[in-house]
Amino acid sequence: MTAHIDVLPTLAELCGIEVSPSDSLDGLSFAQQLRDFQMPAHRESLVVQFQGGAYFKDNPKPWESSCVLKKDWRLIDGKELYDIGNDLAQRKDVANQHPEIVAQLRSIYKPFWDSVSPRMIPVSIDLGNAAQNPTVLTSQDWYMPSGNPPWNFGAIRKLPRVTGPWMVDVKRAGRYRFTLRQWPEEAGKTVKAVRAKIQISGQMHESVVESGSQGVVFEINLPAGKTGLMTWLYDTKSEAGGAYFTEVEAL
Repeated sequence: MTAHIDVLPTLAELCGIEVSPSDSLDGLSFAQQLRDFQMPAHRESLVVQFQGGAYFKDNPKPWESSCVLKKDWRLIDGKELYDIGNDLAQRKDVANQHPEIVAQLRSIYKPFWDSVSPRMIPVSIDLGNAAQNPTVLTSQDWYMPSGNPPWNFGAIRKLPRVTGPWMVDVKRAGRYRFTLRQWPEEAGKTVKAVRAKIQISGQMHESVVESGSQGVVFEINLPAGKTGLMTWLYDTKSEAGGAYFTEVEAL
């Protein structure tokens, strides 16, 4: 089967981002390769670097959780080399047999690291942005010190006694309404907790959870700027998990 594409929007167009000809883009468009499958690729190598979400590290070091790919070669963490043409499952490290390949792939990684490492910082989610108000936060975006946050309903239905911070960017100063939940609003489920607490922008607020409540509401005056947001929902034993779903609305 042959595919024919007449019009292919760029990622910027799909996201509604205006890019002027004078903008310097850190990337290469592969639109031509999608329009014409015979077009040669821009490059023969690719670097994969895990950093973010459950893999976020405060002080990332070069080579940690990385892979350099070129043809059939895969360099893992800068030291393990695999030939997937003959070892698709990557069971046999052949770095000692091919030091020249290791050196070549390591040389590809350094300019990549020099470019991206200054920007490997937590991504802040906008609050009070007119393009999306209210903003719905989920525990999948917590920055945990280790391991995964509760990111699926299999984990959330157990109401795990963990919580973590959201990194947020308050776009405009003013009053905000926070609704803390353990389930999405659409589920219509009650909060299984007796006390709630929220921390943001150096402020701490607590509230009793009313019986039958589907969400615990706080209204807080916030300054503009980047900050962290933490939530706690306590049970009768004073054990707390976070509000896995939290809606934030600029009033």
